[in-house]
Amino acid sequence: MKKIWGLLICVVACLLILNFLCPALQWDENAYLGNARGHFSKANYTEDFRFPLLEHIIASVWIISGESIFIARLVTIFFTLGSIYLFYLISLSYFKRPLLPTIFFSFCSLLLEFGFRVYTDVPCMFFILAAFYCICKKKYFLSGLMSSLAFLMRFPSALFSVSTLTYIIFKNKKNKKGIKRITFFALGSIIPILPWVAYNFIRYNNPLWDFLVTLEIINEYSCAQPILLQMKNLLFILNVLFPFFVLGLAFLMKEIKKKEHFLIAVYLGIFFIYYLFFVNMKLSRYYIMAAPFLYLVSFIGIAKLRKKKFFALLVITIFIIYLSVSVGHLIGICKQGACEKNSALSQSIDYLKERAEDKFVISNMWPWYGYIDNAKVSSLWIEDIDLLIEIHNPKYFAMLEGADLPFNQSSFEKSTGIVLEKIFFGKCGDKVYLYSIKPEFRFKEVLINSGVNISTYSKELVEQLYNNISDFAKGDILLILGRLTGNYSMICSAEEYYEKALTLNPEEQALIYESIASLICDINDTYYLLQASKIWKELGNRFRAELIYKMTMEKKIEFLYDIKDAEAESYKEKTMEENKGQYKEVLIGNTTIVIDKDEVIVAQAERVSRDWLSSQIFDPYNENILTVFSEKYFYNETELLAEVGWHEGARIKEIEESGVGHIIAAGTLAKRDEQTGRWYAPNEDGIFMFEVPEDKIYYPTTRFLRDDLVMIIDTHGINMLVEQAVRYNASIVIGCCDHPGKIKAVEYLSEKGIKSICFTDRFLPELIGKNVTAIGSPPMERVEDKIILGLRPISIKEGEKIVVMNSTTDTYGLQYYDTPTRYFRKIANYLFLDLHFVTINNFNQMDKIIQKAEQANASIIAIRVFNSEDYTCVKKWLMDDSSHKAILFHSASYPYGDKLLTEFPSQTSFGDINPIFR
Repeated sequence: MKKIWGLLICVVACLLILNFLCPALQWDENAYLGNARGHFSKANYTEDFRFPLLEHIIASVWIISGESIFIARLVTIFFTLGSIYLFYLISLSYFKRPLLPTIFFSFCSLLLEFGFRVYTDVPCMFFILAAFYCICKKKYFLSGLMSSLAFLMRFPSALFSVSTLTYIIFKNKKNKKGIKRITFFALGSIIPILPWVAYNFIRYNNPLWDFLVTLEIINEYSCAQPILLQMKNLLFILNVLFPFFVLGLAFLMKEIKKKEHFLIAVYLGIFFIYYLFFVNMKLSRYYIMAAPFLYLVSFIGIAKLRKKKFFALLVITIFIIYLSVSVGHLIGICKQGACEKNSALSQSIDYLKERAEDKFVISNMWPWYGYIDNAKVSSLWIEDIDLLIEIHNPKYFAMLEGADLPFNQSSFEKSTGIVLEKIFFGKCGDKVYLYSIKPEFRFKEVLINSGVNISTYSKELVEQLYNNISDFAKGDILLILGRLTGNYSMICSAEEYYEKALTLNPEEQALIYESIASLICDINDTYYLLQASKIWKELGNRFRAELIYKMTMEKKIEFLYDIKDAEAESYKEKTMEENKGQYKEVLIGNTTIVIDKDEVIVAQAERVSRDWLSSQIFDPYNENILTVFSEKYFYNETELLAEVGWHEGARIKEIEESGVGHIIAAGTLAKRDEQTGRWYAPNEDGIFMFEVPEDKIYYPTTRFLRDDLVMIIDTHGINMLVEQAVRYNASIVIGCCDHPGKIKAVEYLSEKGIKSICFTDRFLPELIGKNVTAIGSPPMERVEDKIILGLRPISIKEGEKIVVMNSTTDTYGLQYYDTPTRYFRKIANYLFLDLHFVTINNFNQMDKIIQKAEQANASIIAIRVFNSEDYTCVKKWLMDDSSHKAILFHSASYPYGDKLLTEFPSQTSFGDINPIFR
């Protein structure tokens, strides 16, 4: 018995070495790993029709270990070892020296190739072996259980269940035990099947959903291959043992009534008929399900020769030949593994990993991008590239030359919607072509992701052309419509209106000149850029003046970056841990910003003076302030609560009612960094340092001055206000803080003495403990001619119970409900608190928070209030007990959040990033 453990250790070492030599995933591995990820976190790529058991096993292990490809492969290695051990136990009843056939089986070429990969074949073989072993021990219930698990691992393993039932009937046809044994086998089989059937019925309303879909996909997408190929595969798996397999099969049929010979014969017979004649694809790994029995039969054949004088020499010769062929196959696997390291495919995956989040990739190797990059993916299912862009709205096409699924390069050359961004070369001659989508084909992205109907939206824009709006706005409307429809003549017609819009406002003139120069029209862009450069110089924006001038003169431009810390530096964890326990309470909500008539306020353009997403296109510098935006498409009048209003526009309007004005910052530049592929806005010195989310780059109103340099009219976020805030000598900026780049800008401005007001504050908690002059989602109160923001102190004692809202991010817009958790996870590093986190997975689930507060007897809840449902639940809870308090995050910009803050001044507070610990 000690020898088998030594063999298992050798096999483990071999498989671990192969795993590290061959780190690249194979096709199906991506699918099963993606499915496993989908069971406990967000997975953009899954194939739900796959055999179900393996992904659930991996997901269960990952819940403990965390997601890891190595851990998933280790699961397969354990199944491989289990299979070898079971084969040894079965061999004990067949051979005097069971270790020899076990050694041969352990170093089977297919077992080595797939014994560490995340495929279902080896785990399925394990369960089949376990079922066979149980039959040998007359454990029919357990055999049924193992057979069903094999079925859930790979549906075709039902062949073994059929064979087993046939065997039981044959062996017991002359006695009454047959019915009892079939009953036990059936009962064992039902136990794993019932949860699978129930799951399919609940999720897909069809108890056999994945089984039927798998059959449909296999029939539709697998191409027929010749039977001869599968015979060749049999020679490959048996190696030098093939003649002895034929000999053993003859003895097996002759002595079919002995032991479990009948079961082996029936299973192999059904197996060969099915995989030779009914399965289109003739893949060698399909033999793994039958490999143990192929080797058993082969050694039955060898055992029949043991009395021959040449037997010892025969065995030695067989072993040497077998080992040589296996070693040769191993060398081939290692060579392939060497090619896979830093392959063109892996280079392209790493390249895209640094690119935009939430990307969509179309590829002939889509599973790799789907799992490793967690990208949304599609196959190249038609050759019309422009139509694929229209249907899927992808960001990239990644095509591997020479892949099993080839691509027609001429169809890419004909496409008007893509540009070849990069070619990756592997060291083994492999090549990946990476195509990106031209900007004019990506301007629908935000509309699509926001759920706005493009047809309705376009109709509204056309109607607005006939309203009394500025020429600047009319130019922008034509630009948007032209980009959405691909009508270049319409885009060029915007020039006429931009020319008319040249006003006495110098900054607006500069933006108009840049806008005209950015149009893809037959114009003298040099003239317009020189005019813009001249105005920027007069306005004191020297870096922009110089940049535009060098573009005009086609001189080399040295762009400066400071992006080593694209995300805001978080507080020092170690220092905070040292502080933890020193404090007994925290005062939240004491931070106050007072706005009086002397303030210089700089605000973003979007959701204030204009809002392109809701087709409210105006001159960005107009004096009108908007209060209702794209929500008008989705909510009725009661839910809109227009008298209170939405977003930065509604809150700025309240501020202006006290007599305080504001300045709109529009037309911010953003530059793409070639190394990371990310976009950055500049500081006042032209150093690009504040990351801009890619969706803002592809607003249909953005002007592309170059492929890697844009001018954003519809500024959105503190990160786009820095240059203007410093140049205007602002005391306050108002904008969105829902991205790390915006948080970095808040900290930067604070160092210059400029306060930030973030009515949307998702990432603002990153600045806790950094003494930054900023306030997030604050309540507002007018006192005479001043506006007071904040000043809602709530004292929280050490160990106090707080129910904290969290959210999944599967539903668009739901991610903002995680702001309370972001905040209190930071606070908990200073002070011991009894935090009860409640995660919602859809809108209108505030009742879960209230219910948890009542169960935990907590008097404080940390929440986001977005709509009337949230408001109603929280209002009732606050009214039930005056000691109840709600700390609101990402709420003040929404009408019902603002309403709750106004109605309950003594029971509500906000996410103060400068809490006082004492």
